[in-house]
Amino acid sequence: MRYVQVLLGLELITVPSVLRSLWKVSSFRGQSEHQNGHEKLNTGEDNGQKTGGKGKSDGKRWSNSYIAEETLFYRLTKYISSGTAPHNIQEAVELVMVCIQWMGTVITAQQAAHEMLGLAQTHTAEMNAQNMALGTLIVAVVENGQVLRALGKGSVPKATRKELKDTLANFVPLLLQSSPQGAARLEVFRTETLLAIEPVDKKERAADKEIDDILEEGMALGIESMVVADLPSLNSRAGLYVYLNSLVSRSHSVFHKDFLTCLQLIGRPLIDDHAIFAYLNNRYQVIGPFP
Repeated sequence: MRYVQVLLGLELITVPSVLRSLWKVSSFRGQSEHQNGHEKLNTGEDNGQKTGGKGKSDGKRWSNSYIAEETLFYRLTKYISSGTAPHNIQEAVELVMVCIQWMGTVITAQQAAHEMLGLAQTHTAEMNAQNMALGTLIVAVVENGQVLRALGKGSVPKATRKELKDTLANFVPLLLQSSPQGAARLEVFRTETLLAIEPVDKKERAADKEIDDILEEGMALGIESMVVADLPSLNSRAGLYVYLNSLVSRSHSVFHKDFLTCLQLIGRPLIDDHAIFAYLNNRYQVIGPFP
């Protein structure tokens, strides 16, 4: 640990590089890859092909790295909280990405531990302590000024920001028992801070401004001042048929020899002949006077 501190003090290494190197040999990766392999076997995705030598997932890992990771996480948290790291925007972006990588690995490993039951019970306390230390580190990262500027200016890719939000949603429940305060601070960052500093697209901002201008103009004029143009009345044969059909009773809605009968109009006793003739005279002036 002293060796890492000296290298960090001399700025020969960075916090993201330390976290990335520690992630490569972490014991959590063994559990997460075991879980992924188990899922492939269940879904039939394993095609049985093997490459010569060691694959990318093969390599030396610690059998129990939880205590070392816990200690190192707390040491790195001090560097981030004091503002010593990250040094620039690029390092802040790398720090966000490696934190997402760590949280994803821990989430998968915890799921595998629950499914495998007895295999990981011997290190349960150490794993919980490591999770708490990782949560403390993540809190320091998301509250760091350099990281917030990188997120607000759009230096962090949009896909990475979305992945950060989704990963935090799955990581926060793991901290509720060990570190409820840390879980609450991460939840506030996910639901409030991250949305507040989200960079707005210029096209979306222009469209929203145009809509707001239209609404403000309408409110300034007032609803009462809005003029609704009257539709011109069209004297068509279809309109006459619709009007006459509305006067006919439902049981006798068929014309008899192209004329209305008293039986057909009996369904509308409130409409007398004079009202019908007056309507036809006013609407269809081509019709001559009625007796």
